[in-house]
Amino acid sequence: MAPGRCRSPRRTSGRGETVVVLAEVYRRGDGWKIRAVGQGYASGLAGLATDYGVDVDPEPSSASLPAQTRTTTAAAVDLTKVER
Repeated sequence: MAPGRCRSPRRTSGRGETVVVLAEVYRRGDGWKIRAVGQGYASGLAGLATDYGVDVDPEPSSASLPAQTRTTTAAAVDLTKVER
């Protein structure tokens, strides 16, 4: 392998992860560093956020969401082409 390149032996396909952290970039002293992580989360973005200390509200049930409907109303702006 070429110098400066890295390879992760972890395989995540077929395990149900919906979010994967590939790397972490952090500051150390006067410089920046990058660390290969390869961590998968089957719990999605909520699981990732929770691991980083973010409080996540539970998903609302579909029964509590209002029904979304489209209404057709007259356009507020006339978009017809004007001939000059």
